Amino acid sequence: MEQKNLAEYFSLQSFLNSYLRDYDDKDTWSIKDSFIHLSFKNDHFKVGLKKCSLLGMHQYDDQIFLNDKVITFKHFIESFAAHLCPSDYRKTFTQRVEKSCIQMEQNFKAHPKLNIKNYIDSEKKLLKGHPFHPYPKLKEGMPPEDLLTFSPEQKGLCRFTWLYIHDSLYVGNIALETYKQKIASLIDFESLQNIKDHFLLPIHPWQWKEVQKIKALDFTKVLKASEGEHDYHVLSSMRSFYHEASPLLLKTSLNIRLTNSIRTLQLKEAERGKEAEEILKSVESPKSFSFLGEPFFATFKDSQEKPISECIVQFRDNFSSQVDMSQTFLLSSLVENHPVERKSLAQQMIQRLASLHQDNLRLTRKLWFQAFLNQVVKPFLTLACQEGILLGAHMQNILVQIKDDMPIGVIYRDFQGSGFTQEAFEQYKDAHTSLKIESGNILNQEELNKVFGYYLIVNTVFSTISSLASSSSEIEEELLTDLRTFLYQLNYQKPHHFYHFLLNSPELYQKGNMRCCVENINESTDAAPWRIYNKIKNPLINLREVENISCGAHVYQAQTSKGNKISLRKLQISDLDLFYSWHHKKFISEFWELNYPKDELLQYMKDVIHSPYQLPLIVELNSEPIGYFETYWAYDDRLAPYCNPDPYDRGIHLLIGEERFLKTHHVYDAILHGTKYLLEAHPKTKAVWGEPRSDNKKIMKFVEALPGWHFIKEFDFPHKRANLIKCDKELFYKEYNSAP
Repeated sequence: MEQKNLAEYFSLQSFLNSYLRDYDDKDTWSIKDSFIHLSFKNDHFKVGLKKCSLLGMHQYDDQIFLNDKVITFKHFIESFAAHLCPSDYRKTFTQRVEKSCIQMEQNFKAHPKLNIKNYIDSEKKLLKGHPFHPYPKLKEGMPPEDLLTFSPEQKGLCRFTWLYIHDSLYVGNIALETYKQKIASLIDFESLQNIKDHFLLPIHPWQWKEVQKIKALDFTKVLKASEGEHDYHVLSSMRSFYHEASPLLLKTSLNIRLTNSIRTLQLKEAERGKEAEEILKSVESPKSFSFLGEPFFATFKDSQEKPISECIVQFRDNFSSQVDMSQTFLLSSLVENHPVERKSLAQQMIQRLASLHQDNLRLTRKLWFQAFLNQVVKPFLTLACQEGILLGAHMQNILVQIKDDMPIGVIYRDFQGSGFTQEAFEQYKDAHTSLKIESGNILNQEELNKVFGYYLIVNTVFSTISSLASSSSEIEEELLTDLRTFLYQLNYQKPHHFYHFLLNSPELYQKGNMRCCVENINESTDAAPWRIYNKIKNPLINLREVENISCGAHVYQAQTSKGNKISLRKLQISDLDLFYSWHHKKFISEFWELNYPKDELLQYMKDVIHSPYQLPLIVELNSEPIGYFETYWAYDDRLAPYCNPDPYDRGIHLLIGEERFLKTHHVYDAILHGTKYLLEAHPKTKAVWGEPRSDNKKIMKFVEALPGWHFIKEFDFPHKRANLIKCDKELFYKEYNSAP
């Protein structure tokens, strides 16, 4: 497929997915017969659906039908705009989609292969942009010849224009003399000279042309000094810049529209950097988390004493020398599937890692994603839910650190979208007087759910899942299950209303990029920013059910072939003495190794009772407790990498605690009915797995005798040599009727 056709194809994907997510509750669209149908008055659009994603990142055919006739992408956008946009804005909207498509085409030509080798590559090779946006690569306002220089995907280099500005015009969040001291090393790096009664300020060379048009400027006090000595790399946002040797990094205002807004920094946004940095330094950050500080900003006033937002420069710390820049990647680029190769850098890593896991790509993906959750996502959740610090953790602010192809850490950059909970505001306001309610970044509980929930979960985690899954709903379901287990565990350890919202709300919030665009909203300056958020169905509550069973409740009762009553009930805290007694018997502790003191065993019981993937059961014979079954979803357990289970497969650990039953048929009956319960508890369960110690000969005799069960292999767990055993549902029922 030629680059122009590819650009139109991927533009269609992001356009349609943005519309379907923004208008999730509308009756204008439906899925039928492997097509997306969209109906407006007399127009009926139809696009073939190749993959239906649980998270909305659907994949479509490249043919578009209007009233059963094939139309071009341009015709589709024009027709769509006629139904969505005000009449005086339709042409502008259509042109923006077309400009984005042209930019995408140029990106594809410049980077025909997936070749991201280091940090700078990841910043400069984000080729498709936001997967839920009608014009994800729009750069409006800068002439094409300048875009070739300043677009990160093209040449992407910027040599700053430096200005001498009279001291009387200085605006910043630190004193002028302090500013001059802090910027001195950068001035030396750029080979500039100071002059008396003036301070130096760098500005984007294209922006300087725009600033000279401002009539309220006194150009006797604002003079061009010279061009800086170094070329800085233009980063993915197009207004942030990097040079590995620079004492400071920079972010500037830029009077062009990128996607939803004109990228001019506002004073209140620039002020957030210093306050967020100071508060972050006052708390204990998670080990895998670090950030690029934003210690100060500067601009200058016009003749009306008004600070000029078009000239704000945010100064940012450069990376620590400890950071391996060859193994640090922008998350957006790390997981973006290349338009030609149809895979991402993250997928390449997973493919390489699979050789360490018997070429099991599915389980390797699971391990990579779990590392991503723990090393990248968890720090943001910890800071939010324990410290009340809300970082704008969307995919272009997150830099993932990698070692041996696995995520090991995260670097956060850009505090423009940072905020605090109301509780944190009360805690920090006395020590940090710059914190103010009117700044617009102190969020109540609902606003936390909206903004932080969108940026971290919907935008970042969901998009990562869909990318790793290549929009396969089956793989998405598996990774969503991992996400839900991860959130359950965090909530159990330290409960928080945000976790409860994510796990239990039928709907989540998302930012409506399509509605923002069709209404021509400048997102960064809009007076009512909440209006662009809408609700979408929460995919976390439509997964495999986490069994909500009361402690002590019976889940299974049956009569054995010998006429005895066998039953299973959920473990409860009142079983502690019994549990303690069993685990301190030598024939049990030899294999279970849980002969803990009573207080430690109590904590173990609490953990397993509240686990999102385990169900602890007491086995009763004629109402007398005789044993313990620790059952679990095999996909969520440490066993998973060794057996490649389906998402609904179960696993079981078992013990018989009363010696007088050990050499009787009752043990056989207990395992038989325990297996039967697990195979029947969920209709999608296909198998039950086990991993007894390899020297546990007694249990292997039962495996040989029980219906459906069989030995798979012997393998090394980190803590033991084990036998992998399995009971197939189909085989179980074939053999069940003839069981003794």
